[in-house]
Amino acid sequence: MQDCLERRIIVFYDDFCIVTKYAGENAETDIPRIFEPVIKKKLGKEPEIISCPHRLDMPVGGVQIIAFTKKTFEYFTNVFSNKLARKTYFAIVEGVDFPQKEGRIENYLVFSPEKKKAFVYDYEKRKSKKAILNYQIFAQGDRYSYLIVEPKTGRTHQIRAQLASRGMHIKGDVKYGARRSDTIDGIRLFAYSIEMPLQKNDKNCSSYRFEAQIPVLDSLWQDFLSKYKEVEL
Repeated sequence: MQDCLERRIIVFYDDFCIVTKYAGENAETDIPRIFEPVIKKKLGKEPEIISCPHRLDMPVGGVQIIAFTKKTFEYFTNVFSNKLARKTYFAIVEGVDFPQKEGRIENYLVFSPEKKKAFVYDYEKRKSKKAILNYQIFAQGDRYSYLIVEPKTGRTHQIRAQLASRGMHIKGDVKYGARRSDTIDGIRLFAYSIEMPLQKNDKNCSSYRFEAQIPVLDSLWQDFLSKYKEVEL
């Protein structure tokens, strides 16, 4: 079991680690519990805390930070609240008939805890929060479009709700309008990378980029990655 968890660790330091979260895992409860044994083993001691300073939706996999100290947790919380982290997501959406291949979506979201869903508005209203993201449709298959998404704000269900508001329903995300659930766990939204400053000492703060590997590479994700590499070359 620990060998499997070791393979999910992207980087490990003495005060935090970055791992690949699987779709279906809860960042707040499941991730600390799942990784607790391997964290204790690698540290050789009891950590002060085991907690995630940011969240990924349950059906979304990808890059996840786990803090071992309160100081580090607070540091990353400030990084995210001050918008110092650059996050890149992969998304596969239903359909290919989208005339605008890239753009910026700006509107307002209201998240309903009762319905566990975000609602999109083009105007500010009570309890709404501004949401901004950039997207690019870099390739298409027979029935799906392949997107790179960079959220500029960190609202709950932001990418799922904002893309759906433009008719781009993430494959498998029935909550936000997809035709049906997916054949693999979760939805076709993956937190591929995160770039952020890491404070190595009191005087130096450098930026680092970390990438996660998609755990289930079926033919659709393989086609996505193949075409993504062509764009990157």
